[in-house]
Amino acid sequence: MNHIFRTITMQRICLLTIILLCFFQHGDAQHRDARHGDARHGNARQIYAGRYKAIFTSAPAKVPTSKTPDGPLAGNGDIGLTLGGKPDKLVFYLGKNDFWRAYPVYPGGGIALPGWLEMNIPALSGADYYAEQIQDKAEISAKFTKNDDSVRVNTWVSATANTVVVELESDKACSMHFVLKAAEGNTSVNASGVDGDTYWVTRSFENTPMLAWPSHVAMAVKVLGAKPDKAGNIDLKPNTKVTLVVTMYTNFDSKDWKQKAITVANTTTETTLNQLRKDHYAWWEQFWKQSEVQIGDPFLEKYYYASQYLFGATSRGNKFAPGIWGPFITKDSAAWGGDYHLNYNYQAPYWASYSSNHIDETDNFDKPLLDYMEHGKQHAKELLGIRGIYFPVGIGPLGLVTTRWPLTPDEMEKRYASRENTIDGGYKFLGQKINAVFSVGNMLMRFYSTYDATYARKVYPYLLECANFWEDYLKFEDGRYVIQMDHYNEVMPNIKNKGQWRQLLGDFNSTLSVGLVKMLFKGMIDVSTFLKVDAGRVQKWQHIVDHMSKFTVGEVDGQPSLKNVETSPSPTHSRVEGLARVSIHGLILPSGICGPKTDSAFNRILLGDIGRWKEKMKGPGEWANTLGNGIETCFPAAVRVGYDSDEIMRQLTNRIKRQSLPNLWITAEGGGIETLSAVPLTINEMMMQSYEGILRVFPNWNKAKNASFNQLRAYGAFLVSSQLEQGEIKFVKLMSEAGRPCLVENPWPGHSVQLLRNGKKAEQLSGSQFSFPTKHGERLEMVKILAQHKSRLLIITGGHGFKKVQFYNMLDSLGDFSYDKIEQPKANELIASPDVDKYDALVFYDLADSITAPQKEAYLQLLKKGKAMIFLHHAMVSYQNWDKFQEILGGRYYAKAVVVNGDTLRSTYQHGVVIPVKIEDRKHPVTRGLSDFEIYDEVYGNFGTQPTIRPLLSTTHPQSSKYIAWTNPFGGSEVLFIQLGHGPETFANPNYRKLLRQGIEWSIRKHAH
Repeated sequence: MNHIFRTITMQRICLLTIILLCFFQHGDAQHRDARHGDARHGNARQIYAGRYKAIFTSAPAKVPTSKTPDGPLAGNGDIGLTLGGKPDKLVFYLGKNDFWRAYPVYPGGGIALPGWLEMNIPALSGADYYAEQIQDKAEISAKFTKNDDSVRVNTWVSATANTVVVELESDKACSMHFVLKAAEGNTSVNASGVDGDTYWVTRSFENTPMLAWPSHVAMAVKVLGAKPDKAGNIDLKPNTKVTLVVTMYTNFDSKDWKQKAITVANTTTETTLNQLRKDHYAWWEQFWKQSEVQIGDPFLEKYYYASQYLFGATSRGNKFAPGIWGPFITKDSAAWGGDYHLNYNYQAPYWASYSSNHIDETDNFDKPLLDYMEHGKQHAKELLGIRGIYFPVGIGPLGLVTTRWPLTPDEMEKRYASRENTIDGGYKFLGQKINAVFSVGNMLMRFYSTYDATYARKVYPYLLECANFWEDYLKFEDGRYVIQMDHYNEVMPNIKNKGQWRQLLGDFNSTLSVGLVKMLFKGMIDVSTFLKVDAGRVQKWQHIVDHMSKFTVGEVDGQPSLKNVETSPSPTHSRVEGLARVSIHGLILPSGICGPKTDSAFNRILLGDIGRWKEKMKGPGEWANTLGNGIETCFPAAVRVGYDSDEIMRQLTNRIKRQSLPNLWITAEGGGIETLSAVPLTINEMMMQSYEGILRVFPNWNKAKNASFNQLRAYGAFLVSSQLEQGEIKFVKLMSEAGRPCLVENPWPGHSVQLLRNGKKAEQLSGSQFSFPTKHGERLEMVKILAQHKSRLLIITGGHGFKKVQFYNMLDSLGDFSYDKIEQPKANELIASPDVDKYDALVFYDLADSITAPQKEAYLQLLKKGKAMIFLHHAMVSYQNWDKFQEILGGRYYAKAVVVNGDTLRSTYQHGVVIPVKIEDRKHPVTRGLSDFEIYDEVYGNFGTQPTIRPLLSTTHPQSSKYIAWTNPFGGSEVLFIQLGHGPETFANPNYRKLLRQGIEWSIRKHAH
């Protein structure tokens, strides 16, 4: 009986299992998004990134290419696979980060194509094309259908081995022919053969003049599940899986590179392949667990995770660093040799990895730079006669230079319209001294993000040689350090300028140079202090930081604007052009020396420049001029300086739609993998910032939008998580990797904060920012301490436009206030009703002119009883025909010319000016703790004031009346007026926020009954 019961039960279980498997298999194909669910619902979804994938419904059009391919991509950070071809002739191009033709000139030198696997299936001629680039599992799933026959092809590059797997399954019997090919030409030596069940090919570069080192690659293929004939023909049987296993090894993987590839292929079995698959999935699962972001924008989230995937497939710490195109090479002579271009292309792909907590991806960054140091010292000594390192614009691995000028005058003339191929000793420095120090930005990002002493010691010699170079190259003139003959842009002969270029030499104090050099010496102080070395040099380095030339500022339409070069022979750089991609490198990213916390006044100038980017657009996607270069630079920089986040996201969406590929690779005309940091870094900076030394969560994010992030990496070696929901930050969690002190901007302004250490209540923190010590490995959490009572405000608007999101975000940040919103004329109706009594204060940000006699009387009665009233900015312009209003407010804006004491007066205004603000009464509760400051705002001029006012703030701005904030007694009340408050720059200003918060608090306390 028991035996029968167990048999029937097992049969039912098996049947149920089959049904469920069929269901989930169908669900995987049709409802992948639903399978992954929502991250906040526990185990309903393992990997949030898995809800997004790239879908292809036609064969790739840009494969092969010398730039970015548009086909499905898979990779393991060393080997890159690009799927090309049509269904009846599929081509799996195989690139490898360590396979180079180590020749010093391109074209000809640079990263090279190992080869490809080609599969011919005649029955699929004219078949429908469908493929998915599945990013959470790092595999390509394709289905090619013709009539009632389909062939499924699943491809993945093992995350843990030098192995590529291609799995095929057909609904009907058909024939397939495969061939493994090594690329030929460009002086390579090729071979091929058969070893047992394995077909192999090799490609080598060696014994050619001027090769820096030999390169060898072997590829071997073995078939599982079928027996091919000697020509590579296979009969595919219905619903029977056939697997092609390709192994790839270079002489940098193994001394026995050829035999290694053959042996690994030969010994691969279904059992070893299954284990490899498990290891592959486990690796990528761990990759996706390292961080996560949710922003409620499916379009940008898709590109966020696609970019993370593509760079995860491009770079691996213990392998060769990727060049401009990563391992996705589909032909020899890739553009720019696919090398390491040092004036931003090489550095930029890594920028999002630090905050995304993918530190392993960055382990390979430093080695090419360290390997070139001896050559760099030689260049500095021989070409400039100074210490330190001097790098040309392009290098490769293992001390290789890739950017020599053509080796003969004839070739030079053909390509550059000049026969002078000995410029700068025959190397392309292109007028720039900054190439070596540009990479210091990445080194400092990693140092500040990890405080890893081993890493700091590894890169310190490089940093020190950069410091030696710039100590010698800088000139100290008239109390400041200046930089001569280091150029903002590349200066070189070319076809366009007909070989005439020397007249463009002579830049003086390029923003790029000044900013990166200041970054260098600030970093030298930090790293040397951390390592406790070179204490005797810190004073000199500090002197350089303190006395570097200021960034040059000019004017555009009467507004301050960045001038990218102090003086230049270039007509372009002689003009005031405003903040742009190259100047951002020196000021914001990677330098990190400017920002709203570092210098708020200068930051406002940069913010104004970004505000003018729209004016230069000719069509969608052209914001910040990033179609050629710079999407990974300009968009994150706009976030850092505080430009409106919603507008940045709109412009980023338009830019992606304008120029991107089906594999979700955002493209730029002047580069490749650097664009992969654009969306992740932009979003990460909206979620969290720490580059100015203070941790800020959701520092530039519309608080009305829900968002969350998990384990973003902050400076100080903190892993940070937080969630914003319905306008409220729910928590901030940190894990301290290095036990360093943590400085935090209060996520809940005006509230005290409870700190939990390893789950237990610890100290309470208060203030606009606070710091606390941490221990290595300690887990910390901050939660808001709820106030016992919130004062209730009525916010009155209407009659004048304003930036609502930013205005109400500011109000939300002020602290222990709740508020209701109402617009005129409804506001005056409420003020004249008993409902007004439920509000502790009325805040007027309106411009109203219509008011009835009963409503006027209601105002006067409220003031007589002692009602708290705060008037902001354009509220001063209200009620031009009600004389009593100026007695209430303490001043009057003359919208029309009036005669006062024999003088004709008419008030003026001026948008977008920097206003110097003086604190007139430092003891008043409204201004207590404030120092004189500057603010980017709108001034009013020639307005009247009452003799009864008590001035709080004044200004010397020539277009403004003197007093710009005061209190004024009227009836039983003392009204507060603050003239400041025009737009987002003001709303974001910490001094303005403090002034308004203290003003509201004082007014409520004073008028409490």
